[in-house]
Amino acid sequence: MICICGGGTGGHLAIARALGVELKRRGVCVIFVGSQQGQDKMWFESSEIFTQKYFLASSGVANKSGFKRLFSLLNIIKLSFACLSIFKKHKIKAVISVGGYSAAPAAFAAIASFKPLFIHEQNAHTGSLNAL
Repeated sequence: MICICGGGTGGHLAIARALGVELKRRGVCVIFVGSQQGQDKMWFESSEIFTQKYFLASSGVANKSGFKRLFSLLNIIKLSFACLSIFKKHKIKAVISVGGYSAAPAAFAAIASFKPLFIHEQNAHTGSLNAL
């Protein structure tokens, strides 16, 4: 089973959808991990592409300062532990990040659990999370 993570905007989500459709066509089970914010739920809540969808209470860090940035980072760490449980439950073999702040928890969980992490960068300039 593969996990696709990321989103926030249509640019990230269109890639997630295209990857999910192709993997499903090839008989691979795929789950999606995104955010409750942004457009993630609107795109995939009712979608049949993914075996399971998780919309976490994640938020970005880049445009925040002071304590808001610190709390956002701590929240990403907390959500990364939640993603570890999701990975274990679904026996995730690899994670594909399409970028955006909602990819952070699952991407960090992939690194922490030594799962292969594939990063797709669709923008002309590398996004903050993908650069990290």
